[in-house]
Amino acid sequence: MAVPGKRMPKTFSSSSTLGSDETLQVFCQPCDRDGPQLPAHGYCVDCKKHLCGTCLAAHKRQTLSRHHTLLDKTSMPQTVSSLSVHPTQPDNLKNPCHKHMKEMIKFYCPNHKALLCSVCVTLEHTGTSCKVNYIPGISDQVLNSKEIRDILEAMDTITEQCRKKSEELKKITAKSNSSVTDVLADIKKFRKKINQRLDELEKQAEDAAKTIRQENNKNLKTAETTCDDVTKSLKTSSDTIKHLNTTKQADKLFMEQKLATQMIEI
Repeated sequence: MAVPGKRMPKTFSSSSTLGSDETLQVFCQPCDRDGPQLPAHGYCVDCKKHLCGTCLAAHKRQTLSRHHTLLDKTSMPQTVSSLSVHPTQPDNLKNPCHKHMKEMIKFYCPNHKALLCSVCVTLEHTGTSCKVNYIPGISDQVLNSKEIRDILEAMDTITEQCRKKSEELKKITAKSNSSVTDVLADIKKFRKKINQRLDELEKQAEDAAKTIRQENNKNLKTAETTCDDVTKSLKTSSDTIKHLNTTKQADKLFMEQKLATQMIEI
């Protein structure tokens, strides 16, 4: 199968040249089909065609193609490897652009180290410093490359670091959890001792209060009995003195008065 925009012996035009670096003369495809062969000055990513200067200018003016992504002569596919020596290989570029979700990522700008869609290329990477590459044209370069080996080694290193860090965190977490458990156990043990001591103090206070209450009740009972006896004796003596005084019994009155005086002084 012929590779678009190329000419090789028998399959390609005899005017094509093949160098030691597999560089081929790239021609304008529309002109090659309809007229004379003219060197390509650019490449339309959307149409997948190489264009000469005239066709490239017309492509920019036409309504249907003015918004197509165009690569200049230095950025367009120029070698067998950049066009892909496997033209039957399907296009597996299915990752959407994070800026333009309806567009697929198909380009890479080494200057900005950025993966791009056609809109990104058109709007942001048209400067001379941006040598935008079509990913299928350069992807074979990474197969079994040092870059791949380095990135895999870096990923393995980070993975191992994460594993070690995870193990360290597990140990720290287990130790911390154990410390928390020990502290809670100590608090519960201390609380138990406090409760036992408080129970002892409460029992002692209750026993002391009970003893005081019993003593108070006993003293009150004794005082009530004594007061009753004194009250009765005083009333009896008072009644007797009144009677003897009324009946003019002086001898008995004298003796009762002295007894009453002794009883009051006591």
